[in-house]
Amino acid sequence: MISRQRVPRLPQGQIQTATLPQLVTAFNYEANAVQSMRLKLDLAGTSGGPRSGTISKLNWTVTTFLLIEKPGRVRLFGEVTLFGRVFDMASDGANFEVNLPESNKFFEGSAQATSAPSNLPPASTVSSLERIRPSVILDAMLINPIQTASGQHVMFINDYAETAAEYGVLVYQPRPDGYDRLLRRIVFSRYNLLPASQVIYDSDGLPATQATYAGYTFVQGVPVPTHITIARPEEEFSLDLKVQPEGIVLNPAAMPATTWRLDPPANATVVTLH
Repeated sequence: MISRQRVPRLPQGQIQTATLPQLVTAFNYEANAVQSMRLKLDLAGTSGGPRSGTISKLNWTVTTFLLIEKPGRVRLFGEVTLFGRVFDMASDGANFEVNLPESNKFFEGSAQATSAPSNLPPASTVSSLERIRPSVILDAMLINPIQTASGQHVMFINDYAETAAEYGVLVYQPRPDGYDRLLRRIVFSRYNLLPASQVIYDSDGLPATQATYAGYTFVQGVPVPTHITIARPEEEFSLDLKVQPEGIVLNPAAMPATTWRLDPPANATVVTLH
C-alpha cells in the first residue's frame, strides 16, 4: 500500500541563478545606495512568549514614521487616530531615548544596547514599544553592507534550512586564534535574488534578531521591502512593519540635529537603562 500526503508547492516563477560574488556585490550596492531614508508605515507588535508565559499585543495598529540617517541616527514615532502620538524614539548614534506618553515613562540609554537591560521588567509586563532599540532597527533595514573589504568572509550554506528556490549566505569574521565569529545569515530568494530573510547573531553565535522581507518595490532603482518582520527571540518581542509604498523617500535632505534627540516631558518617570 502506498500512502500519500500533500506537501507545500514551491511558488511559481522563473528560478534565477547567481554566484556568491554576484549576490554580495548586488547586496552591497543596494545597501550603499541608501544613506538616509524616510518611511511611513503601519506598525504592530507583540511581547512575551513561552519564557514569560503570556503574550501581549498592541491593541491597535500604529501609523508610524521611521527616519534613518547613516551611520547611526534613528527617529521612530507612532500616532493613533484620536490619541495622537503614542510613542517616540530618537537616537543620535551615541544615546537613545524612548517616550511613552500613555504610561508616562521616558527611557534613556546607550544607542549600542541590543539585549534586554537588567533593570527592565520581564517581557510579560512591558510592551514591545518599550523594548525597541535603535541598533536593532538599523541592523534589520538592509542598509548595512557586508564588509568584505574589512575582513568579513562569506560562504554559501544551502542546507536543509533553504529550499531549491533560495540561496543561503553566511557572513562571519575570521580570527587569528581560529575561533571565528558568526555575524549573520542572509537568505536570498531565487525568484528575484533579493533578501527574503536575515538572522543576526550575538557574540555567542546565538540568533539575536530574525527578520523577514517581502513585497519589494523599487524606489530610485533601489529595491525596498514593504513588509518587514523583526523578532528578538531571547527578549520575546516582535515587530511587524508594513511600509506604505507612497511613503518611501530615499536620501532626503539632511535633517537638523534636534531630530535625533528627545527631552523627557515634565512629570514623566525617567528610567535609565543599563
